[in-house]
Amino acid sequence: TKSGSAAPYVPPTNKELEILLQPMFDEYLEPPRVDRPVSPTSAVPVPINSVASSSEDASSANSTYVTQTLHHIRK
Repeated sequence: TKSGSAAPYVPPTNKELEILLQPMFDEYLEPPRVDRPVSPTSAVPVPINSVASSSEDASSANSTYVTQTLHHIRK
């Protein structure tokens, strides 16, 4: 390495860091308002009607629930 030819490291000032990082903190602390009727990570039970089946046994007479995960799609 060449000693003396490289400029010494000068850390950014607090003001420079604030200007750089403030938008990120603003968004993190106060995210943009979006109407979300259901949380994207919640699982919702969906009832399945198995009464219409022609071959019914004791287990198919009971209603069955399937859990589906809702995925939030970002635009």
